[in-house]
Amino acid sequence: MAELYQRTWSLTVHDLRIDAPVDLGFSVEKSIASEPNKAQIKVFNLPKSEALRLSEVRRPAIQLRAGYGDGPPVLFLGKASRVVTEREGPDFVTTIEAEDAGDAWSLSRVSLSYPPGTSVSVVALDLVDALGIGRGNAVAALRGVSLVGQGSTYPQGTAVSGRAVDALTGLLRGARLRWSVRDGAIQIHPRGRPVQADSVLLTGTTGLQAEPSVTPKGIVSAKSLLNPDIWPGRQVRIQSELVSGVWRVDRAVYTGDTRSEEWSVQIEGQPLLPVS
Repeated sequence: MAELYQRTWSLTVHDLRIDAPVDLGFSVEKSIASEPNKAQIKVFNLPKSEALRLSEVRRPAIQLRAGYGDGPPVLFLGKASRVVTEREGPDFVTTIEAEDAGDAWSLSRVSLSYPPGTSVSVVALDLVDALGIGRGNAVAALRGVSLVGQGSTYPQGTAVSGRAVDALTGLLRGARLRWSVRDGAIQIHPRGRPVQADSVLLTGTTGLQAEPSVTPKGIVSAKSLLNPDIWPGRQVRIQSELVSGVWRVDRAVYTGDTRSEEWSVQIEGQPLLPVS
């Protein structure tokens, strides 16, 4: 796994691409909760003209790529809520605070009505589209979806109004599903289950750092070298000296600093198979 040590990154803010030799630090927090994922990114000693230009753009688009080797994958995609440059000791530090799909929570509203016989999947997809983010796996995940005790259609028709996020959350709850956002697109999966069946193996030779801890309820906490394949909703199979099992990642915090050795992901997860 030597490629895990060839750290690469790039940051695009609005129309400005930033990469080495500029130094960068970041903390990106993602979860399977139906709420925006967040990022804080610090750029050190950006040219003053570029820092000033970024501060003048309202809610600039943010794309952070981080990983190993050529063409690192997208780690965060969203919009900045705050961009400020301040002196910290000898450095000028541009701090960017951002959310993914934050506008969906604050701005997306619906007022929709449907005739008798409308399928649940049609209504659910309309609510997904109303969020103004990518469909992700929604089409496949919602195909033939049924509400508990009602079936796959609305025999009397239905109407939905208010915040799109609330309407979608309520509908999916009735179908025993949940949703979150990943890389600017929605992901939907059954409650208590992962988004996909395959798992990422975490061992001492594939990036696992230190010994994981497990609570009496089976909740795992583990730290790995930064691995973009580990994300909330994904399965991880952990094999360490004291801990072995399979978990669904519920929360992941990705941390990196080009001025230090920090390039990691800290995860928390629910057990899917017996823990030993």
